[in-house]
Amino acid sequence: MVPRLPCRDVGGELEALVRQWAECKSQGLANRKIRMFMGGDGLSQSEPMGHHGPTSKNPCLFCLAVLHETMAAGVPHLPHQPAGTEETREARHADPPARAGSAAFAFQAMEYAKAKAAADAAKRTAPEPARFDSCVRMPLIYTDGPPWQSFSLTPLHLFLGLSLDQVRLLEFELRKLDAARMAARGEGFDDKKLQMELDAAIAKVDLLTKQINAHEDQIASELNQMEAIAADEVNAVAVVRASKPRLNGRRKDSEPPLPFESEYRTLRLSVQASTEAKEKAEMAHSKAEADLLKVYAKKAGPYIRSFNATFDSLNLERQAYHGSALNGNDAQKAFSPPVVEKLTSLLASHSQVGADMKVVPGSEGESPYIRVSLFNKAHPADRARADQFRLLWMIIGEAASLFLRKEPLCNHEIIRYQEIKTEWAVRYAELYPDKEPTPKLHTALYHVIEQMSWLGGTGILHEGVVEAFHCLDNRHVTRWKSVKDVELNVLLRARAAWNVGAQSAGSIRRFDQERKSMRREECNYNDRYMREEWERRRAERLFALDLRIV
Repeated sequence: MVPRLPCRDVGGELEALVRQWAECKSQGLANRKIRMFMGGDGLSQSEPMGHHGPTSKNPCLFCLAVLHETMAAGVPHLPHQPAGTEETREARHADPPARAGSAAFAFQAMEYAKAKAAADAAKRTAPEPARFDSCVRMPLIYTDGPPWQSFSLTPLHLFLGLSLDQVRLLEFELRKLDAARMAARGEGFDDKKLQMELDAAIAKVDLLTKQINAHEDQIASELNQMEAIAADEVNAVAVVRASKPRLNGRRKDSEPPLPFESEYRTLRLSVQASTEAKEKAEMAHSKAEADLLKVYAKKAGPYIRSFNATFDSLNLERQAYHGSALNGNDAQKAFSPPVVEKLTSLLASHSQVGADMKVVPGSEGESPYIRVSLFNKAHPADRARADQFRLLWMIIGEAASLFLRKEPLCNHEIIRYQEIKTEWAVRYAELYPDKEPTPKLHTALYHVIEQMSWLGGTGILHEGVVEAFHCLDNRHVTRWKSVKDVELNVLLRARAAWNVGAQSAGSIRRFDQERKSMRREECNYNDRYMREEWERRRAERLFALDLRIV
């Protein structure tokens, strides 16, 4: 625990700035450079920069992180691995270089446009955006350095995405417990169609499990035979020659084969083939288990029912859009310590006692009686797993309280975030060894500390104000969807939003309406005057005609 240090005294700094401002103003030099920061969610930031989007091969707008490489599963997602952890990534992927600003975006976008034009002329498939750092359009915004110096890290969207991810993972764990409980009890569905689907999913999992076990037995047997051959010193040369690759199925040299050489090579190739087949079977087994879980999820068990009841009792609501995410207030509430304790305790095992009643026949002359036996019910939950979830949720809640704060942080708080993100990454890798970190988690662990150390906090660039126009801009996106030019599209959406929301725009709209009314009245007056003139002249002609007749 870091001791709480005294906050720095900013009074002297403010007085010095005021004196400097007054002195510059007296000399006519009161000009200041203002750095503008781009706010909004990830997509609204990627579009004007010409980036392919958060789902591309290079999802990060601030560095050249590569999906499935930088964000590898089972590795603490940090630039430098902490003590006691193993690094399996390349140095460039572990600590990806920062993007160099608008010039780099523009250069890659031009190269992408040239490659795309050449592919279209040759009628080939369009080039992959990943070859050009996922830059596909010319940027509309100028940044003179790394983008994190000109863009908000979107702390609100960052926390909403991280909280949604954790809630989904908790719900997934509870569904697995329900599935394990149903499987242990041999429970099924009343619906015959669902029961047939369940039986097919279980049979597929069992078949793949048998295949994996068979591959493991075969690999173990062949490795034992290889070790037995290699253990004899007489076969050392044969083992070395058998381990060398062959060209077109033939040996490089013309020497006659040695004893056990062909057998050792056959075993080695068989082990390689069996290992590849085992890996494919394991991938298929993981997918089959996920499909089985989806079938079990069609029937809500006690764990998921407890989860839904706890959510309702805490007055937490999931939105009908944005993937059923929590809103900002509910997300902060869900990661407060008391609520975290309630939610994660659903994973813990609870003592449950069952009663077994059995009719026992009496001896001669005695009537039968009922014997009641108490026993502990089988419970698939795990207290250690619940503690892991609780600690990770506590860490995320503390980190969010720092990067969401809408005021500068003290130095000791920035140091504390540095420690939090290390523990966060380690516990995430331990708790989810098969899950890749999300792009939002990458931003929280790599780039928040950069901007926090530079500005003294990230919450001061909160995008909550921008969110007020989110719903309005969604309508404009649909309205101008046919406009493919990104610059014109953004201009039309911004102009439409200004016409709706700006105060001065109300006066302009009123003037437009008054102008239309005046023009309409003028047209009506002209029409009325012309009709009256026409009626007057018609009456004169008729009067003259009548006089002529008389």
